Amino acid sequence: MTWIGRIARNASFTLTAQVVSRLLRMFYLILLARQLSAADFGFYNFGFSLALILTSLSNLGLETMIVREVVRCQERASSYLGSALLFKALLSLPIVGVLALLGIWLDYSAPRQVALLLIGLGLVLRELVELLMGIIRAHQRMEWEIALTAAEGVLLLASFALAVLARAGFTGLFVAYALTYVGQALLALALVSWRFVRPAISRVALWRQMRDDLALLRASAPVGVANFAGVLNNNGATLLMPFIRDEVETGIYGAAFSLVKGFLLLPRSLGIAALPVFSRLYLSSRESLRAAFERAFKVAWVGILPVSIATWALAAPIIRLLYDARYESAAAPLRFLGLSFTAMLLNTLCANLLIAADEQRIASVARTISIALNLVLLLVLTPLRGAVGAALALLISHTLLLALVIYAIQTRVCACRWGEILVKPTLAGIACLLALYALDRWSLWLAAPAAAAVYVAALVALRVIGASEWALIVAAWRSMGRWRRRAPASPPDVGP
Repeated sequence: MTWIGRIARNASFTLTAQVVSRLLRMFYLILLARQLSAADFGFYNFGFSLALILTSLSNLGLETMIVREVVRCQERASSYLGSALLFKALLSLPIVGVLALLGIWLDYSAPRQVALLLIGLGLVLRELVELLMGIIRAHQRMEWEIALTAAEGVLLLASFALAVLARAGFTGLFVAYALTYVGQALLALALVSWRFVRPAISRVALWRQMRDDLALLRASAPVGVANFAGVLNNNGATLLMPFIRDEVETGIYGAAFSLVKGFLLLPRSLGIAALPVFSRLYLSSRESLRAAFERAFKVAWVGILPVSIATWALAAPIIRLLYDARYESAAAPLRFLGLSFTAMLLNTLCANLLIAADEQRIASVARTISIALNLVLLLVLTPLRGAVGAALALLISHTLLLALVIYAIQTRVCACRWGEILVKPTLAGIACLLALYALDRWSLWLAAPAAAAVYVAALVALRVIGASEWALIVAAWRSMGRWRRRAPASPPDVGP
């Protein structure tokens, strides 16, 4: 299968998994926001951000490096997975302990201390699932991601419904959250052991195995730092806002932040899908690597533009549709968050190219610079503008990060033709935005499809999608029919 077919197949399954996961999580957050008061929902957003930042250290970039290294040497997959699970266990235990101490130090009530600990436990287990998914992605069997993410969503909503029906109260909602990820982690471990590889952990040669695989840990450390910086960058506002403003303002920002994460899926899916392909092409053909990255970035840019534009133009009706009157002020930060996530998710694709090219240290440095700027801007803008200031800080920092990683790619990996990638899709996006504002007096259900039609017509008129991009899209569409079949190692055509 050519690189177009592999990226298309990987992306189609990964995108489906991301859509399933994000939509179910978004639905869960909307239900949770309706069940809790604005202050309690603000606590949830703060606690989730705090736990997410700390638990991001428990993987230390291992899931990304497992993809790259298993693609290059599948014979060591069992040893890599065993060592990664050991490293994760050693890193996770103190993190859960730190969360328990932080709940006491912040002088939370007993129910909130328990809730914070349960959120942390759930996120540690979710990171374990991501680690196991690294094996699935390395084998380019992303269809199994759909099963695991669907299981997550079903378990999350079912446990939430049971907690509400049983009137388990505030603490019961978070017990249900933690139990969801206990179930998903057990399913993921069983799936990986059954279909792919069993983790090799020898009690006799345990320390020798860990010593031999320390190279994996050293290589993953910059990726772990970059991931930690990214998580801190994205969640810094919800972490600091309770201290700078109040929990209600945190809840307003969290409502907008949670919503945007559910919409912008395509670039992240392409980033996950492209890493194993980029890793192979880096060793075999730099010209093919450049071509693969250009096509993937262009398709991502084309896919994300209308979502960002719709988020900007239709923020107020979207908030009114999905939340109640308490969250009307979330429309303003939602507009800027939509733009910031455009840059963030394109950064994911660029970072995966840098990792595939053994330039993960550059990605780590770039993310560190970005988070430093974001924290400074948060301290300046949030006291002045609240949730809107926090959203602006995130937009500026991610835009800087995108500029840095593009410069690194251009100078260290491959010289891309950015004019061909960006100009025509941007013009089509401007046409879509103008159509939305022209149709502003229409309802949301009429204006959005009409603007989407204008965008597609502009793409066709400007000939944005060339032969390679059509091949990528057609291969993605056709590959969805391969749900139960393993792709052959080297079939003659791009399609299945």
